[in-house]
Amino acid sequence: MSSEANVQLLKEAYRRWNDSKGGSVDYWFDSVIGPQIKFDSLPQGARAVPFAKCYATVCWLTGACSTTP
Repeated sequence: MSSEANVQLLKEAYRRWNDSKGGSVDYWFDSVIGPQIKFDSLPQGARAVPFAKCYATVCWLTGACSTTP
C-alpha cells in the first residue's frame, strides 16, 4: 500500500471515528488494524503490573472471545 493510500485510509478512519463519536470501532479493526494484532505491555518482561494486559488477537482485545490463553 502506498503512503498516500495509507494517509487516505487513516483520514477515512478518523472521519468515521469523529462522525460516530467513537462508534466506528469495527471499521478500525476491519480496515486499519487487521486480524493479526498484538498489544503488549510496556515493561516487556519486567515485573508484571496489574493494569497491563497482553492482547494477541482482535477477538481478545474486543472481548469477543470466551476464553484467553
